Amino acid sequence: MLSQRQPHHEGAADARAPTRFWLAAAVFFLAITAPHAALGQAKSSSDGRVVVSGHLARDMARVDSDLRFWITVENRSQAPLANLHLDRLEIAGFQKSRWCWGPNIDKEACGIATRPPCLAPGQRVAASSDEFALCAYLRPREVLTVWGDLKANADLPPHELIALVSWQELREPAAPCRFKDKSKCPPAPAKPVEATNASPIVTLGKIEPVSSWRYLFRRYTPKAEISIPGALTLLGLFFTWWSGRKERKNQIWTTMLGQVHEFTMHYYMPMTSMLSAAAKRIDEFRPAARAFALAGTPIPPDPLSAGRRGFYYLTMFHWWKKEIFQKVGAYHLKTRVGESLLFTFSSEHAATFLGNSEAAWRRLDRVKALITQETSMDEFLDVLDLAVDPDVTQLWLDYAAWAGTPDCEAHLAVLESFAAVMIYEVNSVSADWYSQSEKIELSPRAAAHVRRKAEGSKDIDRYLRVARRGWRIPLYDRFA
Repeated sequence: MLSQRQPHHEGAADARAPTRFWLAAAVFFLAITAPHAALGQAKSSSDGRVVVSGHLARDMARVDSDLRFWITVENRSQAPLANLHLDRLEIAGFQKSRWCWGPNIDKEACGIATRPPCLAPGQRVAASSDEFALCAYLRPREVLTVWGDLKANADLPPHELIALVSWQELREPAAPCRFKDKSKCPPAPAKPVEATNASPIVTLGKIEPVSSWRYLFRRYTPKAEISIPGALTLLGLFFTWWSGRKERKNQIWTTMLGQVHEFTMHYYMPMTSMLSAAAKRIDEFRPAARAFALAGTPIPPDPLSAGRRGFYYLTMFHWWKKEIFQKVGAYHLKTRVGESLLFTFSSEHAATFLGNSEAAWRRLDRVKALITQETSMDEFLDVLDLAVDPDVTQLWLDYAAWAGTPDCEAHLAVLESFAAVMIYEVNSVSADWYSQSEKIELSPRAAAHVRRKAEGSKDIDRYLRVARRGWRIPLYDRFA
């Protein structure tokens, strides 16, 4: 007989919900919509007389794209500034694209600049070959703003860009004496005040150069003040919908589990037990039946006994099929693919066993009418031996001829495939009851037969992959 686990389950088995999968997805969603690292704003450097500040166009730059920066120098003192110079730029992850100052300005890329003339008294042309020279002469109360473009060339974490600007602060001119009597004017200093040098550090801002795919991802991610409430709202709506759907599914599962369990115990497993036993005995009978069909060689007692028992089991299998379709109506299993495979295998067996002969199928129906669930092998074989019913005798001859055909082994692969799929399906329904996953067990010829079916169907290929593995990979086994 058949050896398999009998599904045993009381109450509703809650369908396995991929809770950990959805929680991981929620955490991932919150992570990507979480606020980006707060990028520092540019700070000004000031001593009260001169204010230097920097600014960046944005806080994130895509690799191979330009980033504009500005440097502003405001002379609030009464003395002019000379030789304003950009001594150093700390621009990790960037390289020079263009400077928008000096005599050679790309007006199309930089735009038209309105700047102080940067000419000392008496000077007409500012001539300097130093590309980092910003302004030769900045008068009191004048403001100079220069800008340039940097090109991102590396994917780096957020960091600050720093500039070092230097200049010379000239001597403040002496206030003109307004007294007519010049003797009352303050005396001129004995030694001229020398120009002083200054070179403050200027923070342009914090920037993150990122690769193209990260830029697109980060660029279109909502801001934290919108994304976090929105994400929580969407997750709340999703879990409300999901819990309602699971509740409805569990109600259906509760109802169906009890019914399927009853169908399994009263119909599916008795039928499958008969079929598995029939396939085993027919396989023992087949070589001798083939020899008899070819040369009339008498069938030895042992193969004949196996063939007679196989005849009983196969007839009972057909009787149980009749009971299922009369009492249940169809196969109610866990997967549609499994139900479809059973229908396919059943049709293949019907086509190979008795073919298209109406008389043969009517004869089988009359034999099934003689059988009940309590009919034993002894009673059935007595009817065959005593030849009291011509339909049973002729059905035995049809069965023996079928077993002696050269394709009988392929026909047995169909029966074994039917039994393996049925056992896998009914045990999968009660998978929550057992401590281990359920896998389909196929004989070599049955596995080859099912694989041929899978070659022409993605659904069957996916079904066979999951059944052999014993567990499902979310999304992959749904769409792959």
